[in-house]
Amino acid sequence: MVRKIVFKSDGENAARDFMNEFARKRKELPTVVETSKSYDSKSNGRAEGAIRRLESQVRTLKIATERNLGIVTDVHTPLFDWLVERSADVLTTCAVGTDGMTPYERFKSTKYHGEMIEFASMVLVKLQGKLQGGIMTERWIPGLWLGKRWSTDENVVSVASGRVVRARDVRLFPADKAFDVNFAKNVVGTPSNPSAVENEETVLHDIPRAPVARPEDPVSAPVTRQVIRLKAYFEIFGYSADCSKCRAMMRGEIVGPSHTVACRNRVESEMEK
Repeated sequence: MVRKIVFKSDGENAARDFMNEFARKRKELPTVVETSKSYDSKSNGRAEGAIRRLESQVRTLKIATERNLGIVTDVHTPLFDWLVERSADVLTTCAVGTDGMTPYERFKSTKYHGEMIEFASMVLVKLQGKLQGGIMTERWIPGLWLGKRWSTDENVVSVASGRVVRARDVRLFPADKAFDVNFAKNVVGTPSNPSAVENEETVLHDIPRAPVARPEDPVSAPVTRQVIRLKAYFEIFGYSADCSKCRAMMRGEIVGPSHTVACRNRVESEMEK
């Protein structure tokens, strides 16, 4: 059955680019692209309501996680990225609408029956695949539970190295050992890069911070243009609306056109500050 899709967003360039590209890839399938009136967020009523519900769920989960771990959750860490993703999953599988169904039930025509585990709690995860060392190798290792995959319902777990793995089977820790702040601080895998493989999209907390200059310190050399390929710098200083490379990065595209001269000069100036 061919389904008609209606896209509606504000007039932001990245959102328009995304909708138009999606419609282009659907080719002959019916796709309608709409934008709201300028400076009128109320015309996006349903979208604004969804944003408020997600913000509320993220705030609730953040507060609960901080109480469980006894630390403040930094929004610039991979753990917070997983927290946002888990919040969206909770709304999808558990939030009941006026029709008495959850979004999961509307999409898959069945209720969600998977196990619900508290975010950032400790679990024993069973490693999958053939292990080095033979049959005597340890099969169950401790990890930090971060959520589930939408497509397979596999558990997403951060192990001691900080990398994130998928696993079918997990076992909960005892209640008095349910949370481990060291595991939480050690997460380096992100939703877009679970195995934390080094690439241009380096996670924010891995970017070296420039030292604060003291009177006796010599003036540092100008920042090279090579480093501003890192997406995280643009997340700090903001994207340039008139730069095609910035718009491509916001769409999640790693390759693409180069940054404009004005864009490079702006970011280099902010980094030098």
